[in-house]
Amino acid sequence: MNHLKNQRGYTLIELIAAMLLFSLLVIALVSTLIAVSRSATKGGSQRSVQQEARYDIEEIARVVRNSSIDYIFYAANAATQCSLDSKAFLALQTTYVTSTGSTNVQRTYYYSKPIAPSSTKIALFRYAEDVSASATPPTCSAVVSAATPSIAANTAQITPDSLRLLQAFFVVAPDKDPNDPTNAGGDRKSVV
Repeated sequence: MNHLKNQRGYTLIELIAAMLLFSLLVIALVSTLIAVSRSATKGGSQRSVQQEARYDIEEIARVVRNSSIDYIFYAANAATQCSLDSKAFLALQTTYVTSTGSTNVQRTYYYSKPIAPSSTKIALFRYAEDVSASATPPTCSAVVSAATPSIAANTAQITPDSLRLLQAFFVVAPDKDPNDPTNAGGDRKSVV
């Protein structure tokens, strides 16, 4: 009996207390790792969305720098959702000469609209066409609704579904063609 009293060891209560402290330490460590992992995932997602948005804006800026405002389109659609006042539509054109010597125009239209009729999620769309310089621009409603197969084939959503736009608008200035001689009060300087 004396032999058992001299042996050193841990009691059951001491073992349970040590296991409880160790468990709490492991739980705190795992919780911290999960929080850091979630934070890194959220930060990566935000960076990805910002990068996609930045790319879309840079693509629009590149086209704007190489184009001019399509005042003919705006004049033809003055009473529609594509008017200059609506700020929901950006109509651009780039004139170029083909290898055969004919003058063509690339028309590029950017506009925002809900992804689906009942959706509150807005996306940016791009319609582009290469036509002869004398071709009449399509109507606003035809472009926005992608009513014909040729328009639908040339229309693309440029914002990814992961990017949620709350509002998108374009400001075109000046609001009248400064190079049009019939523009009585217009600025005759070139558009920059």
